[in-house]
Amino acid sequence: MSWEEQKQWADRYLPAIKDIICAVAGEVIEISVSSIEVDQTQATDYIIEIARGDCACRIREEYYWHKHGDFTLRYWIANGRKTEEAKIREGKARWYLYAWTKRGSENELLSWIFVDLDRLRKSGLLESKRRIWYNPGRKTGFHAYTLLELQQNNCIVDMNAEARQRTEKQARWQT
Repeated sequence: MSWEEQKQWADRYLPAIKDIICAVAGEVIEISVSSIEVDQTQATDYIIEIARGDCACRIREEYYWHKHGDFTLRYWIANGRKTEEAKIREGKARWYLYAWTKRGSENELLSWIFVDLDRLRKSGLLESKRRIWYNPGRKTGFHAYTLLELQQNNCIVDMNAEARQRTEKQARWQT
């Protein structure tokens, strides 16, 4: 599929994407008690701060959830363009909504994770040696990260129940 076709396909899930972002809003909004001085001089009892930033989004087909259930970033592309991982390493995007479709549905998602890319950058995972997974035809290559290692490095802000179950299974397999 061309970029335009991929974008059009992913945009079918926009209502679900908006629902998820609204659901995790509480994780990116901080509410603190104002100082006595601010309260008395500015009629402010609470300070609301929003962790600002752009949100990347990737929607994958359900097949990939059942086969791998991992978080992948494009590391290499045959045409030489800058990849998703390179852009993230440079500090682009703050958040990443990564989701898998629900088979038979035009706009429902089976599973999702919401990743804090600042935490991912600080975790060292992007610098770790990884196998490159090539797509058929070897036109692009990806690095894969398990949900468990993202969770263990505090990179996941929130996830749905299916992703939580997958992470628990990965933890059991690890021990």
